[in-house]
Amino acid sequence: MATVSPGLVRVTIHAGRNRQVRRMCAAVGHDVLDLVRVAIGDLTLGALTSGEWRRLGPEELALLGHPPRGRQKKTATGRVR
Repeated sequence: MATVSPGLVRVTIHAGRNRQVRRMCAAVGHDVLDLVRVAIGDLTLGALTSGEWRRLGPEELALLGHPPRGRQKKTATGRVR
């Protein structure tokens, strides 16, 4: 946990559980008013603002471990694997 400014900290975790950051902060006496995820692995939020979205490109999907679009295999029941 690193202090960015008074009342603002940056936390980096590598694997998280539900409400883990809130519990970690509570354990050291900090209330959490807002959480902002800025990255998942090597994929960063970039210049997107709150409520904004865009489709991910093939390279970004690969960062998340997804197969390239159009190359997904379907099972006999129609599920994508």
